[in-house]
Amino acid sequence: EPSEKNMEAAFKSLGGREVTQDVIDKLGKIDFQNQDEVYKFLRQMGKPGFGKYVSEYWYNSILSGPATHLRNLLGNISFLSTAVPGRAISAAIEVPKALIEKRPREVFFREVAPATVGLFRGIPSGLAKGLYILKNGYARDEAEAGINKFISGNNIRSEAFGTGPLKAISPIINAPLRALKASDIFFKSMAEGFEINAQATRTAIKEGLKGKELRNRIAELLENPTPEMMEKASQFGKVLTFTDDVGKITTNVNRLRDSIPLGIGKAIVPFINIASKLLERGMEFTPVGLIKGLRTAGAEGSEIAARGVMGSAIMVGLVGHAQGGNLTAWAPKTAGERDAFFRQGKQAWSIKIGDKWIPYNQLGPLSMPFALTAIINQSINEKGDVPEQALANAVISTGNYLADQSYLGGVADLLSAMERGTSDPLSNLARVGTRQIAGFLPFSALQRSVAILTDPTLKAPKEFTEYISENIPGLRGNVPNRQNVFGEEITPAGGRAKGILPIAPSTEKITPFEQELKRLDVTIGFPAKSHMDSGGNKIEMTRDEQNFFLSYSGKRIKQNIAKIMVDPNYQQFPDNVKQKLISRVIDQQREQTTNVITKVRIQKHLNTLSPEQQQNFLQRLSASKPGAYQVYLTTQF
Repeated sequence: EPSEKNMEAAFKSLGGREVTQDVIDKLGKIDFQNQDEVYKFLRQMGKPGFGKYVSEYWYNSILSGPATHLRNLLGNISFLSTAVPGRAISAAIEVPKALIEKRPREVFFREVAPATVGLFRGIPSGLAKGLYILKNGYARDEAEAGINKFISGNNIRSEAFGTGPLKAISPIINAPLRALKASDIFFKSMAEGFEINAQATRTAIKEGLKGKELRNRIAELLENPTPEMMEKASQFGKVLTFTDDVGKITTNVNRLRDSIPLGIGKAIVPFINIASKLLERGMEFTPVGLIKGLRTAGAEGSEIAARGVMGSAIMVGLVGHAQGGNLTAWAPKTAGERDAFFRQGKQAWSIKIGDKWIPYNQLGPLSMPFALTAIINQSINEKGDVPEQALANAVISTGNYLADQSYLGGVADLLSAMERGTSDPLSNLARVGTRQIAGFLPFSALQRSVAILTDPTLKAPKEFTEYISENIPGLRGNVPNRQNVFGEEITPAGGRAKGILPIAPSTEKITPFEQELKRLDVTIGFPAKSHMDSGGNKIEMTRDEQNFFLSYSGKRIKQNIAKIMVDPNYQQFPDNVKQKLISRVIDQQREQTTNVITKVRIQKHLNTLSPEQQQNFLQRLSASKPGAYQVYLTTQF
């Protein structure tokens, strides 16, 4: 029986709602023998604050894109696919490990086949549970635990929009989060089916049974699983869907984030728990996991070690691929190198298969051995680290990998904005804030997906309205297109499909032109915002002039360098001369473009004057700024 004190705390947890006659009438209609009905009532009785509504709306908005749900699906599938081979490997590890630890074996080869059957037997219940969540917003087995929490005076987690007059729209507002929960519960049910079958077989084997008695005992345990079996199956399901409890460090980081006023912390780092779990599980698929598993006692240690074996095997298999330049880590940091990287069809955190670059960073924990191998290789090539030092640095550098993931996109944007060498950090920070605000558009991620489907060209927003318009179908086309150093518009890997697919392959495009630039180690950087014309005048360019400059000079730079490269005499020159020729072309074309901007400025001003005023202006210009006057007279445009 709940105490009066607990009941007081329980109703206070619902927001302090007074027990009105309406509430009493509703209570009278409830079948208290039906836990589901009681739990639904309690969830709808809450009085969430304004902040809860805002938070719930924003989370659902930023998670509404189809790529998010496909990414979650892919991560769950890839991790679950390791369950069967992982159990077989852990059974092999368990043989010597149990001897060394002087204990009976706890994992057996004979449990692998039944566990595999259980994996697929979990599909029907997973589908039923997933559909239930889509309809009601919570899992059916949450009811009993939720009621007990209420009676104990603890808060019940419920949808803010599922209370009061707004509950009718809750299924719409909360559709993205419900869909993610439904997906997780589906795979959790499969994992639980796997583990229940494994535990039943394991228990019967440990009881010393054989033949028909063994089979009968397994059937009996499957029909009536023990509480211990249910608990282990539930924990295994949580581990495979990254929903198990986080550690103290992550809990403290969450508290620190939540302490930042106005929800700014949550806006920048909304998904700390999933990042923490993916890092933890991912590192288990590396030699770090193998060491951790061997040092952890019991069956748990064997399972962790098995992940380490699988991940280490993947890393060994990738070494040749990485050394051949067919495995990438992060994209280059400098603007010119980064531009060349993407012009060649490459992608960060990708593997090259044939002529396609395919991102591997959406494979959940299985992406970590790929990333770690790429980081080690990049560390050796770029920094000259020895393998041992490169491995140590790679483990530390996994932070770069995590920061590049979508669930830590806000952190990556913030770090980029504050990076040393950034010309205008305050403007960059404002841009980060504007992107977070864009998340308040209704179903912002879904709108962005549709906008990319209609216009896949990368954009270069600078104003607040442009950051908003970039994510809205029909308005995205009003935002200026981003250009590469040659003034060409940029379409990302996957094109329109990028709006839907979390993994969008790109085709390698290393033309003879790009290959020669790469061979000569020539990186063409982006032009500055100000230039000197041939008259010695410093030109501070407007945004439109910067776009014109990049387009006008970039196309001519590419055309002229290409002409030089096909000239028969070019092949006779040593590489240092070729580099100087290319550099001269770049400087000449950019100076010429600056001259054009100077002339256009003068001409625009002249167009506002009468013929007599034009003559007087040019006379004053020739006297005060003879260089600019000569540029005006001699520049052809």
